[in-house]
Amino acid sequence: MKKYEEITSTTGYKSIKRTDQDGTESWIPLDPANSDYAEYLAYNAWVEAGNDPNEFWEQTKGAI
Repeated sequence: MKKYEEITSTTGYKSIKRTDQDGTESWIPLDPANSDYAEYLAYNAWVEAGNDPNEFWEQTKGAI
């Protein structure tokens, strides 16, 4: 499972910090063409629709 956190720098720049299950951290730009950002948006939509966050990763295996 991945954990996402929206970060805003002191200069106002926003990005997404993703922490993977093994502790690896990645920074995702807010770019609709970026596949990691698309996954972040899909995850948020899933959770906001009232679904179990853990089930997102099971239902999307190989799809994203």
